Amino acid sequence: MSYTHTLTMTLAADVRVATERRLKSLEADLAKAEQAHIEHTIAARYHKVKLLERQKLLRKTTQVKRQLKGTRKSYPHTNSCSPWLLTSRTQTQREWTHPNIY
Repeated sequence: MSYTHTLTMTLAADVRVATERRLKSLEADLAKAEQAHIEHTIAARYHKVKLLERQKLLRKTTQVKRQLKGTRKSYPHTNSCSPWLLTSRTQTQREWTHPNIY
């Protein structure tokens, strides 16, 4: 026998209605809690991915800086900055200031 069927057999009508309302309320609260847990899990995963992408960009930026420093020692008259370095800095700044939520 189910829980609600047992209630209908043994309780008075007003007590049964109150109990069923309480049961529905608790089920709704449980559904909200499960949804909040899922959203928290997805948000944590999103933040981890963003962190790894940022670290990858910073690592590549540092690598290009080192390469440019070596080039400038060999060719001191070269004063231009790498286009990739500028793009990388722009992407990194954009991620820090305006993170993509979706």
